[in-house]
Amino acid sequence: MKILLVNNITKPLEELQEILKPHKITTVNFQELPENYSDFDCIILSGGSKYKVKNNEDIYKQEIELIKNSEIPVFGICLGFELICHSCGEKLEMLKEKKRGLRNLEIIEKDSLLEGIKKLNVFEAHRFYVKEVKNMVLLAKSKICVEIIKHPEKPVYGVQFHSEMRMGKNQGIKILTNFLRLCKTK
Repeated sequence: MKILLVNNITKPLEELQEILKPHKITTVNFQELPENYSDFDCIILSGGSKYKVKNNEDIYKQEIELIKNSEIPVFGICLGFELICHSCGEKLEMLKEKKRGLRNLEIIEKDSLLEGIKKLNVFEAHRFYVKEVKNMVLLAKSKICVEIIKHPEKPVYGVQFHSEMRMGKNQGIKILTNFLRLCKTK
């Protein structure tokens, strides 16, 4: 499978690349996206903390257009999730303090992205959040915020947490693996 990995200046980039290693990965900076995505089977938008999404739409213009126009599957991690939510008209808010650590989630709607997962525990490290969704499908949430979403019509998914982090008994990598499996069936 050919994966376009969009690096939003994420710290755990190497961890993400390691998980994706069995596949052909092309990693690009978020401001240097290719004009054509048809050669790829899916796109993964990494996390990042250099620029927040709100009030930086001009910096993320290419990624926002990619999210809105892509016909191939897209998976957003942390900042990638925030970009997807923002692109689809959801409201981003700022937490009083950054959330970091393992968190239990409540599964709201069954989906093939969550196949094989009964209890959902993930690693979070974020400052922004979405309290509720109006335009996306809510798949899972924490006590604090929306955690997993999907687009109602397109193969676009987002997770607020860092699915690439191997900390404790979390299911983030399983979710990422499920996404890649979904891409093979599209």
